[in-house]
Amino acid sequence: MIRLIRSKGFTIVEIMIMISVIGLLLAIVTVSYGGWRERVAITELKNELSGIATVMENARNYDNTYPSDIPDTKKFTNSVEITQKIITPVSYCIEAHSKVVTKLYYRVSSAENKEVVEGKC
Repeated sequence: MIRLIRSKGFTIVEIMIMISVIGLLLAIVTVSYGGWRERVAITELKNELSGIATVMENARNYDNTYPSDIPDTKKFTNSVEITQKIITPVSYCIEAHSKVVTKLYYRVSSAENKEVVEGKC
């Protein structure tokens, strides 16, 4: 009678398949996270610039001109950098860029109906 000896544990092929599957899952998660982070950064930029446009319009409604600087009543998040490009008594263009996703630039201006659009001033 022949008795089969079965060893305990995984074969090298099973281990390689498991490593391949884990690597594939990590690649999918990494790509998904990058896209998610970019969408979050875009939302942050748009929210900041919309808030600035509201503050600027409120100041204009009160004084009948735009302020020479962004009013102190507006607080900013740490992940967004705001740049004042053009502020005159009758118009403004303010630019924001993400510190997290460095290639993102958005702007808001009085000439574009205070809508937040992608790009620089």
